[in-house]
Amino acid sequence: MRHVAGDGTFLLFCFCNLLTSIVFMQGFATLPLYVTERGFTKLEFGTMICVNGAMIVLLQLPLTHLLNRCNRALVLLAGELFLAVGFGLTVYADSAMFFVGTIVLWTMGEIFQAPYKPTIVSELAPPAMRARYMGVFNLSHALSLMIGAPLGGEVLARFGPQVLWPGCFGLLVITMALYVVLF
Repeated sequence: MRHVAGDGTFLLFCFCNLLTSIVFMQGFATLPLYVTERGFTKLEFGTMICVNGAMIVLLQLPLTHLLNRCNRALVLLAGELFLAVGFGLTVYADSAMFFVGTIVLWTMGEIFQAPYKPTIVSELAPPAMRARYMGVFNLSHALSLMIGAPLGGEVLARFGPQVLWPGCFGLLVITMALYVVLF
């Protein structure tokens, strides 16, 4: 673990993943609360969020095939931009279709990033330490589950959607800047 702890590039990559995942968790933790606060039923939210799963099933493989021709760092940044815009626009959503549109945007970001992050980890890791690196990388995602939901709920409860959703946008813009430094 000493080698992993001394790998600044990898740790920065994991930190970026943590920040992105904290925001991503808002789609499953605070977004349902916000949508129901806006007057939609749980069933209506369930229908809206189904778009996420349907897009992944239908688009993940074909888009990954197309994106394999592109620079991985640019794909990662594009994914981060989709996530930022999707979550940032949520504060303006006032109809079911607008909410679905924001979900479509951040799902595109998820689709852009999901297949490439583990690949980048395996490329950053020395071959003999790939399992350790992947474990630490997965820990960054696990931490987001622990931090993201309560943090988002607290921000929504204390400061409202006018802070939460633009805050998600801002955090992802910072993450994009860190990725630019990284790559």
